[in-house]
Amino acid sequence: MKISDETKVGIMAAFGIAIMIIGYSFLKGNNVFDKSIKVYAVYERIDGLTQSSSVVVNGYGIGRVGKIHMMPDGRLLTEIKITDETVRIPKDATAKLVSLDIMGTRAIQIILPDDLSAGYIESGDTLTSALEPKLADMVNEQIAPLKSKAEGLISSVDTVMTVVQGILGNNSINNSLTNVESATAKFAILAKHIDSLLLSEMQSIQGIIRHLEGVLAIVERNGDNLDSTFTNLNHLTGSLADADIAGMINTLDSTLNHAKILLKQINEGEGTVGLLLRDRSVYDNLEKATADLDSLLIDFKESPGRYIHFSVFGKSDKPKENKKKK
Repeated sequence: MKISDETKVGIMAAFGIAIMIIGYSFLKGNNVFDKSIKVYAVYERIDGLTQSSSVVVNGYGIGRVGKIHMMPDGRLLTEIKITDETVRIPKDATAKLVSLDIMGTRAIQIILPDDLSAGYIESGDTLTSALEPKLADMVNEQIAPLKSKAEGLISSVDTVMTVVQGILGNNSINNSLTNVESATAKFAILAKHIDSLLLSEMQSIQGIIRHLEGVLAIVERNGDNLDSTFTNLNHLTGSLADADIAGMINTLDSTLNHAKILLKQINEGEGTVGLLLRDRSVYDNLEKATADLDSLLIDFKESPGRYIHFSVFGKSDKPKENKKKK
């Protein structure tokens, strides 16, 4: 049987239309021939999540996002297609809305639970949902305090610049700058005078340095003597350290206390020495005795015959009277 050209054209057109429909559905994430598992998650907002967005587990793609419907209460019912038949998702898993890159590409990440005893999901089940803030929102949240601080800093800089401009426009500041320039010029002149003074005194300084070198040479030549001197000093200080300085001080203190007591007794007229120093009668008697002794010596010198008698022929019964009597 011969097929007409019109029939062939119709068949080709129908086949092309079918391919276009299937391709369009595939691009939207609907594979007519797949046997994927369809589960659902409900979000308060989706923040840029669209159909055909990726569904990943630990960064590994396991499916695509299907249709998204708005519920009467404003929440969004999202269809999740698990196209990888080898992956089994536990019922306690969480469908978390995350950002895959810095550009804000949104995807659904399946967070697996630690306990797998609850079994695995089936088509039509609803997963627990979670929402991660967009990376741009997190960056804005961190940058907002810095932005406010930068604005405050800029305002402070503007204020400082205004104050600086006002100061620079003041005549007193200009006069101060002029005085500073004058002081700098005078300092330069002083520096020149100091340089000339140093040059004139350079010979004296060199002589002092030579003397110092000579002294150092003498010290170096007499190093052994200095060592012995320092050794003797060390022995002397060691002997002083070993001496009973405290005992000597205590003995001296005790002696001074006894002397103090003795002087107090003498001053108060106690004892023989105290009586000699404090009794007036003893002084008077001593002075009288001294005067009598002086008179006796004078009389003995002038008339020794009164006190010494001797004769060649014997003792005289009657002493001779002196011609001159006192």
